[in-house]
Amino acid sequence: MYGTKELIHAPFSLPQLPCAHCSILKVLLLNSPHWVAWAVTGSSMATLWANVAVTPTNGFALIMHHHRINLSPTVSDDMLEVAWEQLKAQDVTWDRALPGDLLWRSPQQIATLAYLCQEWRYRRTARTAAELVEQTIIQKIIPEVLADLRTVLQVLGDPPEQLLPLRELLNPTSGVDPNKLPSPFTALLASFTTEREGRLFLDCPLLARVLQAVTSESGQLLDSIIAVESITSQMFMELVVLGERCKNSKHSDSYTDLDSLLEDMAFALALTPYGLLKEDWFDKVLKHPCNSRGSRANFEQKYMAQAQQDVKIGLSGFHMLLRNILCHGTISELQWALEIYPPKLAKFCSSGRVSDVLTKTKMQDIQSRSRSKALGTSAAATPRAQLQLHAGPVRPILLQLGKRLGPAAIVRPRYMGWM
Repeated sequence: MYGTKELIHAPFSLPQLPCAHCSILKVLLLNSPHWVAWAVTGSSMATLWANVAVTPTNGFALIMHHHRINLSPTVSDDMLEVAWEQLKAQDVTWDRALPGDLLWRSPQQIATLAYLCQEWRYRRTARTAAELVEQTIIQKIIPEVLADLRTVLQVLGDPPEQLLPLRELLNPTSGVDPNKLPSPFTALLASFTTEREGRLFLDCPLLARVLQAVTSESGQLLDSIIAVESITSQMFMELVVLGERCKNSKHSDSYTDLDSLLEDMAFALALTPYGLLKEDWFDKVLKHPCNSRGSRANFEQKYMAQAQQDVKIGLSGFHMLLRNILCHGTISELQWALEIYPPKLAKFCSSGRVSDVLTKTKMQDIQSRSRSKALGTSAAATPRAQLQLHAGPVRPILLQLGKRLGPAAIVRPRYMGWM
């Protein structure tokens, strides 16, 4: 498996790519033994495949001799936690231990988490996990997406006409007609989109935020990045994860730290349950279009009666609803959501209280999963079960993985076919 930076060593425009590089790549891919499958992953994927498309034909068009596999852009919490435990086990020999909040601040991708751990250990340009994630988004993820889009648009021709459907794809309520989206974008974003009721929707909030930061509503690709502060701010990331924790707390009775946080928030607001539900900021979040596809109805049906009796239930529901806007709204809606967030609640973010609670609840999830796994292993420990061929320690995740794969996700191996 090779990352794109091992194949392409520096940024370039399509006309400047030496044909020798294309020919070497073609020979490597097509003349390999039939039992060799090449998987090319990492950053600058659009740049790579655009150049694959213009490789000299000489009898075989390379673009017609590969199988595309759409890897999931994210992994489950359980998979990310397993990866974290393996990465964390390696830091016992470091002079700088990994910060606990790096796990929940990281995008939901194993390779990105490994990359962040590598940066924390070797570069040391950030003092906190929040600074490290912010630097990675601003200095790595957004510039790479911007460079990739330029390459695709260079092939497509007219940027405004091609980017307008892409902006429609970012709309969380209406999506875009699949027939309007140019085929290069359809291929590039295949693993990030879901079709519902004949419309395509982008299901990767981070990518949606990045695409909005580098394009204008009129369909122009921007020369400079805008509105980055809102999508990388500490409060933004904490409120997104807090909304997720509140949602998960409905299925767990062990989040005592979260319960204590909500109780202190309720005390700081000094509102009755009915008064909270009538607050202007609560009502606007509840009725926002991002919550119109079932979230509002779900809150009113399942939690409204309890919220009328307990302020903590109302605050938990509010943060779940707010998360939908932060993850799926436009840049302007995201900024609006942060602006209307009550100052008395924002103090819990600035003081570090929210971050501390999120780290503790995440560690509780890991410990709970470990206990469940241990109980399951003990129950299944029959003489036959002990003779498994693959028994032994789990193979560790090397830090080089982050460098080699960039933001690619790790998934269960699947059949690829011949190149």
